[in-house]
Amino acid sequence: SQHNLVHFELFDIPETGINEILNSLKESQHNSLKTLILNNARINYNGTILSYMKYLQNLQELRFNKCICNRNVFFNNKNNKNDIFDEENNYEEGLWLPNLKYLQVDYIDGKGEKLNELSLIISSILIRCSPLINSNV
Repeated sequence: SQHNLVHFELFDIPETGINEILNSLKESQHNSLKTLILNNARINYNGTILSYMKYLQNLQELRFNKCICNRNVFFNNKNNKNDIFDEENNYEEGLWLPNLKYLQVDYIDGKGEKLNELSLIISSILIRCSPLINSNV
């Protein structure tokens, strides 16, 4: 539990690990963390990840670099209106990143092929709650 962590970068994290790490950051670094970079993180349920972001309101930079989402899970969620496709959009409640200036969202599937649709959806959700990015678009 490092106090006043400003920059946090993760590599090759399984989904259970990313949830535990984000929960820990929510508890301990919500006021200090300015940069969060997820590299090759396995994220099949993005609503959960987004719900943690609302606790990191001082983020200035957020990057999802080659984050891995199972293509079947993505389309299953989309078809069944689960996760980020749930019409209630519970993950968006309270999601506000007033200091976010830089956003990069790059998702791939398990074979390394780009998931452009998912990248665009996550980007648009985050841009809507980030006035500094919104004003520069």
